[in-house]
Amino acid sequence: MSKRAKKDLLPLISRARLLELAGNYDVTGLSSKSKGDIVQAMVQYRKIALADMLETLKRDELKDLCKKLSLGESGREKAVLIERLVNGKQVASVAEAPAEYKADSKKSTKKKKINGERKNKSPQTMVFL
Repeated sequence: MSKRAKKDLLPLISRARLLELAGNYDVTGLSSKSKGDIVQAMVQYRKIALADMLETLKRDELKDLCKKLSLGESGREKAVLIERLVNGKQVASVAEAPAEYKADSKKSTKKKKINGERKNKSPQTMVFL
């Protein structure tokens, strides 16, 4: 199977989540646009690679996309799910997924305990509609 394009996957994501993703990539002026217009703007924005965008989604969101595309939704590793979504390949483990889909430790958003409280290592962008 050939690689999927952004135009194939973005329509499967909710409008609210698309707006949040657009905000993460500084694509502005979309809050009053329809879902189709948001998808079109994200597809045309060349600085956004599909795999990078998928990396920002939660594991459950990736599994939901796999389910909508009738792909296997098993797997705990995001890299496995991203590989499946981008290339349509069934990979059994993160070791089989290409390096570009594996989480970069510098980009980690895992929570870290600071003074007994959980804090995010990296800031998250909030979009208000």
